[in-house]
Amino acid sequence: MKTLIFITTILLTLTIQGQNKMAQEGDAEEQYKYAQKVYTSSSGTDKEAYEWFMKSALQGHSEAQRQLGTMYHRGDHVANNEEKALYWYDLGAKNGDFYAAEFAANYYYFGHSVKKDEAKAVTLWIYAIENYKRYADVKILYHRLNEVVIHKYVEKNTTPDIIKMNLTNAKITAPLTVAFALANLSY
Repeated sequence: MKTLIFITTILLTLTIQGQNKMAQEGDAEEQYKYAQKVYTSSSGTDKEAYEWFMKSALQGHSEAQRQLGTMYHRGDHVANNEEKALYWYDLGAKNGDFYAAEFAANYYYFGHSVKKDEAKAVTLWIYAIENYKRYADVKILYHRLNEVVIHKYVEKNTTPDIIKMNLTNAKITAPLTVAFALANLSY
């Protein structure tokens, strides 16, 4: 048993060292992975994790951008700063991270540290819904979108043109259809 633990420890150390080498050479994905390891380990420092996430994010890595947004939002390893959180969530969404799109949409919908913009929130929620892979996540987002569009605007026949345009241009995919069915079955 001791031999197995020793071998596992050596292999893990070699993997992390190899990852660190590729991260130092500028590979954004490896920088992100290394940052995650540092972030979750007890041996890494807060500053080190932040710096690796930042290096990866500045190269356009959308998950690193979302992680920086989350760190700023929570005040986790950095000072709480909602404007910076939204900046990184927006950037992550623009670079294809649908979780970042969801988080940014919430900022715009609730007017959290930004002027309330329901049309932008709807656009981001639609993007997130169309790209989520887990139906549970789609269902949650569908309910939020449903709350905004159906209850607030459609029933009153006051849907702003920008939201109508976003809904018309949305690619209604299988996950959204399934989410709609699940949402209606659950009530």
